[in-house]
Amino acid sequence: TLTAAENLRFFARMQGLDGTAAAAAARRALALIGLEARADEPVWRFSGGMRRRLNLACGVLHEPRVLLLDEPTVGVDPQSRERIFAAVEALAQAGAAILYSTHDMEEAQRLAGRIVLLDRGHIAAAGTGAELVAAARLTPRLHLRTTRALRGDWLANVSGARALDGTGSEALVEITETAGVAGVLRAAADAGGDVLELVLHRPSLADVFFALTGHGLRDDESPAAAAR
Repeated sequence: TLTAAENLRFFARMQGLDGTAAAAAARRALALIGLEARADEPVWRFSGGMRRRLNLACGVLHEPRVLLLDEPTVGVDPQSRERIFAAVEALAQAGAAILYSTHDMEEAQRLAGRIVLLDRGHIAAAGTGAELVAAARLTPRLHLRTTRALRGDWLANVSGARALDGTGSEALVEITETAGVAGVLRAAADAGGDVLELVLHRPSLADVFFALTGHGLRDDESPAAAAR
């Protein structure tokens, strides 16, 4: 059974590298994916996540200028996921152009400089994360909880904020201006006593997707609805 280093040297030679160059490329690739310490271990001992990292290493031995990655983190453990993220970021910083396919919106938001949202095989939107949020006209939302029930008109004199929902001592507020947060806190303290909990929800790519496509996840729809 081949070790990790032997696997990489084999694929390096398949890319036309000679013995010395192949060994050097293998060492670089192992360092990139964080498996230097396991270089001489048989690959059959590796976890699924470690094997996925080794797959990535095999694909970058020849230092490609363009890299296509199709859901490289599906089914891997958290440690390997972070290692793959770090490797992708390092490759991008080194100048590689990377086309990265994923269903994980947080993953796309973290890694991609430009994002294309696909819906049923069509482009729903494209741009940076900030551009997509702006296109969807989404705003941050503030969830708060106070020691006493809030009055119905507690936000009446606060600019840059609009109450979306609220019952008793809890409320959900849309923040339309940055300055609105301070006004909401003051109004909440005046109307509901001390603020016990405060959570700011910034629009995510998932929020953008739902806003731009006008529907939810595929599993929520019947086959007939999805085909329309």
